[in-house]
Amino acid sequence: MHIVSSITLLILLFMNPAGFAHAENWLQGQVLENHGGTKKPAAGAQVWIVNVGNPYLTTSDGGYRVLVPDAYRIGQSIKLYVKRKGWAIATPVGGKVELTQDFTSDILLSPEASSVFLSSAQLDTFLESLPEKLKSHIRPDGKAGEADPSQIVEEYATEHGLPEREVSVKIADLVKQYEQSSDIGKQCLAATYRKNFEQASILCKQNATSKVDLLKKKRQEMEALSNRQSKSDRSVEPPFAYGSGEMIFVTDLSGRFRANPEPRGRRDMFLAEAPPGKSSPAHLEEARRQLIKLTEEVVQEFKATGDTYYANYQFDNALEAYTEGLSHVEKNDLPTLWADMQLRIGMANSQIGIRTRGAAIWEHLSNAVKRYRAAQTVYTMALFPEAWATIETNLAAVFKEQSIRTSGEASTRLLAQAVEAYKAALSFSLTNSLLMHLNVPNTLERQVPGANSMSSLQTSLTAYRNLVTAVLKTAFPEDWARTQVILGTMLSDQGALVAGADSMRLFQDAEAAYRGALTVYTKESLPQTWAMIQNNLGAVLLNQSARTSGEASTRLLAQAIEAQWAALTIYTKAALPQPWAKTQVFLGMVLNNQVYALGV
Repeated sequence: MHIVSSITLLILLFMNPAGFAHAENWLQGQVLENHGGTKKPAAGAQVWIVNVGNPYLTTSDGGYRVLVPDAYRIGQSIKLYVKRKGWAIATPVGGKVELTQDFTSDILLSPEASSVFLSSAQLDTFLESLPEKLKSHIRPDGKAGEADPSQIVEEYATEHGLPEREVSVKIADLVKQYEQSSDIGKQCLAATYRKNFEQASILCKQNATSKVDLLKKKRQEMEALSNRQSKSDRSVEPPFAYGSGEMIFVTDLSGRFRANPEPRGRRDMFLAEAPPGKSSPAHLEEARRQLIKLTEEVVQEFKATGDTYYANYQFDNALEAYTEGLSHVEKNDLPTLWADMQLRIGMANSQIGIRTRGAAIWEHLSNAVKRYRAAQTVYTMALFPEAWATIETNLAAVFKEQSIRTSGEASTRLLAQAVEAYKAALSFSLTNSLLMHLNVPNTLERQVPGANSMSSLQTSLTAYRNLVTAVLKTAFPEDWARTQVILGTMLSDQGALVAGADSMRLFQDAEAAYRGALTVYTKESLPQTWAMIQNNLGAVLLNQSARTSGEASTRLLAQAIEAQWAALTIYTKAALPQPWAKTQVFLGMVLNNQVYALGV
């Protein structure tokens, strides 16, 4: 079984006065396997940064290197995925490591089903992720109280090849400890596990709010330290950071940043004992590190609060929590954290929009689009293709919902946008899967001149993506076929909304997509899926027939009838009465059209 293991890397760049990871920073180290206490290199493991994609293959000595986008800041958490058949990340516990000045970090893997994945430390990390995992399980027709943490436990057991019963017992014991703890955050997670979502939401919000005061104190300390440094060393003006309101500003002799003397109203921040008199650069560096780290922690707590509400279908409350979290981070300070909150606000607006009435529908769906677009100003296709594709999928869903709720040219335009967004997302997803299979980035790094540059690497990747798209069907046939079915449906919907040559072209494109899918979804391998596609194909052919005349129309009608009869070889009255009945009704309509066309 293939395991995708996540590892969170805490970037602490103490010596970088500008306070962020520059382009050309490569995170590197060794991926090692634990063989009964003996560590051996994990050659051929895949490593990539979540939201970025573009996997890298470890070398014969287990070495890896991944490019860190410039948008990541000092003290921020980023996540790597390590894919290694039969193995999963064991240490550092929870995948948290500090990236030192030399940008190196080793990763230790243990075999699947190892008892290390039943340790309290590993299960702590699992419980911390529970609200977000539950959030991903909501359904369009779901309702409050139906989220089931036991499903998440089952997924964890399956992922690590562990007995589900043993995992459940261990987690239940840990939850009992959480319930008796004075830590409000742990009490929140325990209530979430117990499906007491109302109580969990209250506790999560209380925990997040309590840390806001600490953040205010730290900001005050940061400002005080920077002021002392400014007064003591004004003539020298070495690089240093200082706080103003919610922002962190850095003066640098390189001129990359300029101090903003204008206060922003809130001068609240963090409390760590500041020495009297002159503040040393070391004190400023540590205070700045703590500030960014705590800012991220506070925002994450509001994110967890929102996720808990979201998982319980309380989307209005989730929106409020996400918005509060966003208020504690600025785009220039922590761009990816800011973008992540924009994405969540968009998701909450989307869920509200499809469940509300009247003018509020358009308001929330429009806000969802606005927030998704804002997130894509950070999660760009060039630097964060994985995250960008996810947002494109979300945009496609919103555009389709908007098209359903309007009419005329506006509806047609929105559906066209939905199709284009979905095509873009699918293109990345399939191509990235192939890149993972072929380990493209390593190949490019070795063979392309100047591949250590972000721009040249991205250019090479774009060219390679265009090249490998042609072989996606061969490499990932089921993924390719699934996308063809989805595209066929969306193109058909779009064709019904327009007229003339455009309509005919869209239905022809839908036909091509369905016929392509049928080359993979065969009657022998997936009979019901094959029959469903035959039904859809028949409808598309009927629509084409209605938009032409003469022999072409007659031929298309005959093909539509053939597709419906094919579907009925699977949709029998005895085995599948409802699909059988629907197909019979549709077949009758097509046959009637054929009789009319023949003048019988």
